[in-house]
Amino acid sequence: MNEKTDKQIKDEFTLRRMRQRISYFIYLFLILVIFLIRGNSNLAWAFIGVYVIYSLMYLVYFHWNWRCPSCNNHLDGFFNKKSGVNPFFHSKIVHCPYCEKLLR
Repeated sequence: MNEKTDKQIKDEFTLRRMRQRISYFIYLFLILVIFLIRGNSNLAWAFIGVYVIYSLMYLVYFHWNWRCPSCNNHLDGFFNKKSGVNPFFHSKIVHCPYCEKLLR
């Protein structure tokens, strides 16, 4: 079998968390741009369209990216606060709720 080492799991989790945060900040940036250009209706509607498309893509990306590097189960960051690992804020949970592997 091709078992990952603890260091590989931690490194991959760190990378996934960084990618998740970057995509979230892009999401916030689009909201800021829409707020700043709200006076120009044509441009605002164009950015609202981009925002809606990005929102759908973000949900798919979140579901694909936010998984345990060891067992590949979804980490449920927003939907299950008890067992989820939130990608944006510090979380006390440092292991996967499914396979118990250390993530940080």
